[in-house]
Amino acid sequence: MKGDYGIREMVEQFRAEIAYYSKMEIAGNTPYEKELHQKLMQERTEELIHTIQKYIVKAQQTIPEQETPPVEMRTFTLQELAEYNGTGGKAAYVAVNGKVYDMSEKAGWAGGSHYGLFAGNDLTGQFMSCHMGIETVLNQLPQVGTLISDV
Repeated sequence: MKGDYGIREMVEQFRAEIAYYSKMEIAGNTPYEKELHQKLMQERTEELIHTIQKYIVKAQQTIPEQETPPVEMRTFTLQELAEYNGTGGKAAYVAVNGKVYDMSEKAGWAGGSHYGLFAGNDLTGQFMSCHMGIETVLNQLPQVGTLISDV
């Protein structure tokens, strides 16, 4: 495969060596033999992990960054926010401190709910009691708008 930097072959070589050392550990006649093969197996496993990590870094450097199109911010009333409840293929939005966040990509919000909380609602009180108002939690989420009063 183009661009794989020979990683498949390296992984297969590591796998074969680790399997060999594992068999030799089991078949070892003395505690010394068992310990030696266990140590060799551990070293090769650590080297495999290190090699894969280097491959991932190198692969990430070759992937061009894609520009995320800016999200058009909009205003929501509570009634409009309720439409984004994360069910039936709808996005899962929640409001906290007057800002509306998209939770759709968060696994913990699958189906529009999270520990008894439901998307499509203003969860300011719940957020403050659960996360003690730590803004860094919110700063990691895509903001899609602001919440306004229904008046």
